[in-house]
Amino acid sequence: MQVKISHTALVSPTTPPFHEAHTLPLSHLDTDPNLHVTFRYLRTYLNTATSAAAVNDPFQVISAALSAALVHYYPLAATLRQNNLFCSIKNLTVPLIHATVDDTTLDSLNYLDDNPDSHFLEQLVPDPDQEERLVNPCVLQVTVFKCGGFTLGAAIHHSLCDGLGATQFFNVMAELARGATRISVEPVWDRTSLLGPRDPPRVEAPIHEFLSLEKGFSSYSEETGPVLTECFNVSDECLEKFKTALFERATDEYVRSFIDFQHLHYGEGITAGKGVSGFTDWRHLGHSTVDFGWGGPVTVLPLSRNLLGSVEPCFFLPYSSVSAGRKDGFKVLVNLRESAMPAFKEEMKGFGNHEFGLSRY
Repeated sequence: MQVKISHTALVSPTTPPFHEAHTLPLSHLDTDPNLHVTFRYLRTYLNTATSAAAVNDPFQVISAALSAALVHYYPLAATLRQNNLFCSIKNLTVPLIHATVDDTTLDSLNYLDDNPDSHFLEQLVPDPDQEERLVNPCVLQVTVFKCGGFTLGAAIHHSLCDGLGATQFFNVMAELARGATRISVEPVWDRTSLLGPRDPPRVEAPIHEFLSLEKGFSSYSEETGPVLTECFNVSDECLEKFKTALFERATDEYVRSFIDFQHLHYGEGITAGKGVSGFTDWRHLGHSTVDFGWGGPVTVLPLSRNLLGSVEPCFFLPYSSVSAGRKDGFKVLVNLRESAMPAFKEEMKGFGNHEFGLSRY
């Protein structure tokens, strides 16, 4: 399997949002050092003969939709400045890579639902280095396979948007690709007032339990040894019971205290600490509605290992809509150091039997 890069287009908004240079300050929540990473993932699309868009070129469709969407989501085409991040709104472009795989079909890979060769997957998603991710906080790649199906790979700076915000952006692109003249959700970019600290800032919730102050420590450079990737199956019923047991622990005060903590201690080196694993739920972000004319993606797969202050993140993911196998519940994609994986497997067995062990947390 070989991925061939054809060319890279620099896509600009169809209409400039500003006629002069402009800056957009980000909030203290956005400038959390744990968010100074790019999250990478891909969506897999079928292109059957019965598809209404079967004759269309995915790269051209997505390029035009991206240009139209950037009128509303212009910060994704901006340049980020280091430290207390802000966007420089000038010379707005998003790199869009055009690639092909001429010797392989998506069905032969089970639509990338079985986590095939990781080296191959890495070629389907842009991987900007530390400097480029500030210059281009959003980089996309369309890879068309022999069968006509394609993948859309994305690398987006986490300080600009989380998974929900990024999916909202792609849904706007999809709406415009299908011919919409108005978007259903207009973004608001007043980050400092929407997500800024209170006056005066105060920390009244026990957030120190998962944050530490250690200047110079980078959670993403932590040495963990070999890391394994495993996939576990979890039923919806099991997770709902677990969430019910934990629901009272996440309050509005907890979130607001977190924002104020960032404001009060930013210069002291806020980290998530050592040995942290971040869990993130991708099942309800709206991935299935990102339809550019070929239907929604049949598989969504994250590739990032640096996320939420952890080099061992775990993702809750829906099953592929077309691959064979179980459909009840969802899968948990786990990145974990090799030495800890055997014990984690035993914990997952207990979790499946509703043995949550909350007294230990």
